[in-house]
Amino acid sequence: MCGEKKKTKMLRLYEPDVQDVFTGSKSAKLSVEASSRTRLTGRLRRERRGAARELRRDAAYLAGEKLRGKIRSDNERKAKVKRIYAEAALQQGELNALKRQK
Repeated sequence: MCGEKKKTKMLRLYEPDVQDVFTGSKSAKLSVEASSRTRLTGRLRRERRGAARELRRDAAYLAGEKLRGKIRSDNERKAKVKRIYAEAALQQGELNALKRQK
């Protein structure tokens, strides 16, 4: 009994997780109809994104035009008010000069 070696336990082995190697072409496994469907859905998604981008650009352009028009009208109004105040100051100066002469 003393001379006997203890039997070592085997390591527990698991089944390896084998996965397919990605070759870069998923469409090769798909049928012709499925591959054309995926191609068309991708094209549709790109078109939608492009249309949304154009709408955003158009909205930004219209907002800029509206802002420029508002600034232009504000500047015209300020110029008119400035002209009116200048004429009023001129009239007031003439009135004061007439009062001093009397």
